[in-house]
Amino acid sequence: MTTNPRQLPQPELDRLIEHTSALTEMRGLLPIELYIKLDTFRADLLAEQEDRTARRI
Repeated sequence: MTTNPRQLPQPELDRLIEHTSALTEMRGLLPIELYIKLDTFRADLLAEQEDRTARRI
């Protein structure tokens, strides 16, 4: 299952960013492949959040 950030309501997007941020902080405990995927996913989520902010302005 893939989560499309554009389909998430803002509160869910914010929570998902919090959770992925917490997971990526545990970098030393994660396999490198998983860390890279989580970090990339987090970057996508942050980009979506920035896009939403820019569209409101």
